Amino acid sequence: MSLDSEFVKKQMFSASTIKSFFTKAKHNLELARKNSESEIKFHFAYLALIKIGITLIATLDYRVRSKEGHHMIIIENLAEILNNDNIQKLGNRMRQKRNGDIYGDTQITKVEADEYLKFVDIVFKEAEEYLTKQNNLF
Repeated sequence: MSLDSEFVKKQMFSASTIKSFFTKAKHNLELARKNSESEIKFHFAYLALIKIGITLIATLDYRVRSKEGHHMIIIENLAEILNNDNIQKLGNRMRQKRNGDIYGDTQITKVEADEYLKFVDIVFKEAEEYLTKQNNLF
């Protein structure tokens, strides 16, 4: 696990706090599902992915520090925790797409938004299974 102290701080979280983090991820995912606007669907799916990562990192008693590059670290560790290399590949593509949309002139198509949403739905289910196995969190 690459929990670099530059990006994370050791911190214990209660089960209720971890559940709250995951509930926020679920809410963002629901907002993404409900919206037909590609950019909104994409951005809420991306937020859900990041919040899923924050949740699972919290189960290891670490809090992610908000600083340049922390989304990349969240995605990397989420992939490691769930043992799914696809998360790092597609998650980083989403991160780059988001950055291009914010800082450049990248467009997010309906097809892309739908595909990324399906991907985050899968990650959410994997995370839910992981959390169910962890100390009766769910």
